[in-house]
Order: sequence, then structure tokens, then C-alpha cells
Amino acid sequence: MSHYVLLFFAGLWLLPGMVLLLRYSRRTRADVRDALSALSAWREQTALQFDELRAKLDADHRLAEQQAAAVRDGILEALKDMAQDQRDAIAGVRESQAKLALPLAAPVFLIESMEAPQVAAIARTLRSLRPLVPYPKWRWDADWANPDLAFRMRQRIWQYFNHRTLETSVVVDWFARTQLRLHLGNDLSRQVYIAGCYEPNEFAFLDKLLQPGMNFFDAGAGEGLYTLFAARRVGDTGAVWGFEPSGREFDRLLENLRLNDVGNVHAFRIALADVDGQGELVVADAEHSGQNTLGAFAYDVARELRKEPVPLRRVDQVVSEHNITRLDVLKMDVEGAEFRLIEGAHETLSRFRPVILFEALDAALRHQGGGSEALCGALSALHYRLYVFNDDTGLPAPAVPGQFGENMIAVPAEQSLPETVFGLAPSESTDHR
Repeated sequence: MSHYVLLFFAGLWLLPGMVLLLRYSRRTRADVRDALSALSAWREQTALQFDELRAKLDADHRLAEQQAAAVRDGILEALKDMAQDQRDAIAGVRESQAKLALPLAAPVFLIESMEAPQVAAIARTLRSLRPLVPYPKWRWDADWANPDLAFRMRQRIWQYFNHRTLETSVVVDWFARTQLRLHLGNDLSRQVYIAGCYEPNEFAFLDKLLQPGMNFFDAGAGEGLYTLFAARRVGDTGAVWGFEPSGREFDRLLENLRLNDVGNVHAFRIALADVDGQGELVVADAEHSGQNTLGAFAYDVARELRKEPVPLRRVDQVVSEHNITRLDVLKMDVEGAEFRLIEGAHETLSRFRPVILFEALDAALRHQGGGSEALCGALSALHYRLYVFNDDTGLPAPAVPGQFGENMIAVPAEQSLPETVFGLAPSESTDHR
């Protein structure tokens, strides 16, 4: 009997635990069912997301293939144009040989014995223009040692006039169905005449960026390469404002504007800076005419020819004086005064937010109280993002902090560059001429 009593009391002691265990087991089974249900729903959702991702990747892959095909076709077309240019140039050499009764191997070596009018006549037949596409690893004089016969002929012609310091000009084709009167023997013609290009990555960039109706500021217009190109690109509904302080280069700028019958360019013989007043321009010798500066020459090869008094104007003052209501692109190549120009343009840059294409040559900037770091810092403070031209592609690429290039791009932080500027093929509107 005592055993049954013990069992009875043991059962009473165990019963609450058994009840709790039963309840916990039921709850656990419910939790498991909920977990399995949630897992099933997650698998279905993941499958849908995977299908969507796969569809997007397939679409991106197809788009990438289409873009690659377009780029490939553009490059092939550009190479065809380049090959045709070379064939035309060689034909010009042979035509000149026939006219002058020269043997096949003679032209390069006999140039030195010719009279200047004869050499000038040959120069006109050898004009060449490179296709308007990026030029990877481009640098000044990249084509100086090109062994091609046409390049060698143009090089020898340039040297002929350079050594004799003769002011001989030749009209050559330029981009966007324009022409330039070049003066053989100086730095500009050394690049444009011999190689058929000048800062090719910058021009390939502008080719994609400039659109009809835009306003373009060319600070440091020189003889007009950028001014003419931009004038054609922005068209009659747009406008170009060219600023060149040197009397010699300003006269050549006006001559090239007349040569092309351009009517949408406003040209000013002033220097853009950080103050309104008068300054002194150091004018370089004829060979290095592109190095005129408000400071000191960045390269030792340039020699001072003279000093000229020049008006100084802030960009903000120019915009106010001429009631300018739009500015889309600012190009500045002002031999070290870039930092000063930005300091005088805060209101304009804040108001219009133009894309800026600029030179950042540290040595030149330091001669005028700036430097690459100070210039880029000033642009960053105005909420601009910086780009460099990638050496391997010639295309714009975001600059990493502390990275400076001789040629750079500043883009308002709230804007994006058009996707076309990152492609290799020329724009559809490009006329290589």
C-alpha cells in the first residue's frame, strides 16, 4: 500500500512538469511550422529576386555587347579615316615630287636646299588631320619620331622654317569644318601641322560635351583652336566668348575668325584674373608663343620677347558688364593664372555651374601664388568633382584625392557627365574633314 501512495505522490509531483513539457512541445511544433513557412516564403522571394537579377544581368550584358560593337565600329571607321589621310598625304608627297622633278628618295633630304616658296608649296600639299578620337598615352611631341614618310616630310618642313625663324603661314583643315592659319616654326604648328592634332583627348571630350545652344568661355584663346571648334559645335543659337591678352595671338585669333566667317564669337583682348585693373603680360619669343604669362615662364626654353600692358578682368565682372545669362563650359589655359581666374569667378560658378576644362601645371601656378593643390582645393570648395584623363585610354576618369594632371576636368557635384564622353567613338555630329 505504501508503494502506491509513493507512486501517487510522485505522479502529482511530475504532473506539472509533464503538462509544461506537452505545452512546450506544442509550441515548438508551431514555431517549427512557422519557421518552415517563413523559409518557404523566403525561398520563393529569393527565387524571384534571382530571376530579376539574372534578367537584369542579361539585359546589361546585351547592352554592353551593343555598346562594345558601337565602339568597335567607331574605332574601325576612325582607323579607316586615318589610313585614308595617310594615303592622301603620301599622294601629296608624290604629286609634289612630280611637280618639282624630285627622285623618290629625295624629298626629305632636299628640303634644306630649296627656297622658302617651294617649301611652303609642298607644306600645303601635306596637310593632315587626325580623326577626332581619344589618343591613349598622348603627350607633347608624341608623333615627332613617327617614321612615316608624310610625318617625316612635315617635320623637316617645320624645322626648315623654325631654323630660319621665318614667319611663313599655311592654312590647314581643323575640326568641325573649320580652317586654321598656322605659322610654321612655332610650338603650335609643331603639334598641329606635324601630327594633325592638339590636345586630342580634350577635343574628343569637347566633341561629346558641347551641344547647340550652349555658351562657352575660352580663357587663353591663343590663335583660336578651341574657339573655332566650340563656335561650330554650339551653333548659331549658342555663343563663344574668347579671351586672349597677347596682341600677337589676338591678331591671329581675329584672322582665323575671319577665315571661317564665324559670327557667334565675342573676342576680347583682356586677361581674366582675380582683380579688375591693369597688368603686365610677359610675351614669349615667336617659337614659344603659347607660353605668354602674367607670371614667369614654366619652361626654361621660352625667352622673353617683350612686356605688354593688358587689362585685367574678373569673370564675374565680365558676366555683369555683358549681361551674360548662361555659361555651360569654361576652358582655361592661362599659363599659371588659373587659380587667380577661379578666385575672380566665384559668383559666376555658383550661379551657372559650368563644366570646367583646365590646365593645372604646378610650376606655372606657383609663379602666380597658386599651385595644383590650391587650384583643385578651390574647385572642391565650390562643390566640384575632379577628373583626369586616363593615360591608358585617353578618356575622363575620376581623380583620386591628391591626384593632379596637367589637364583636368571639374564637374559640379550635383551633375553627371554624359555617358557619351566615356566612349571611344566620335559623336554622330563629328565632321573629321
